[in-house]
Amino acid sequence: MASEQSREQASSTVTLFQRAHNRIITLQRVDEQIVQLLEQRAKIQEEMRSVQSQINDEFEKVMLKPAGEDPATMLSHIARVAPEQLHDLRRRLAGEDSNGNRAPADEMAGAK
Repeated sequence: MASEQSREQASSTVTLFQRAHNRIITLQRVDEQIVQLLEQRAKIQEEMRSVQSQINDEFEKVMLKPAGEDPATMLSHIARVAPEQLHDLRRRLAGEDSNGNRAPADEMAGAK
């Protein structure tokens, strides 16, 4: 009887250690995913800064043009350039290359 109780207790203890081990492994995987997401976020932020800089440059060009240029021409220029830049930004955020192909998952996550 005592032997049976000690076996049950040992079995229960082993089960607890197995559960703890599984949770540790899960936490490690989640930590790795968080690191990958943070790297991806930093990359996308840098791309956003680049696009914002390009937008600012375009506005400076438009605003510094001679005063003789009419507003319709300036708006036409903005309307021509903005969709191209917006499409490029959306493509980058979707993880596509310049040909519209999806980048491999490890590239999107910023894997080394």
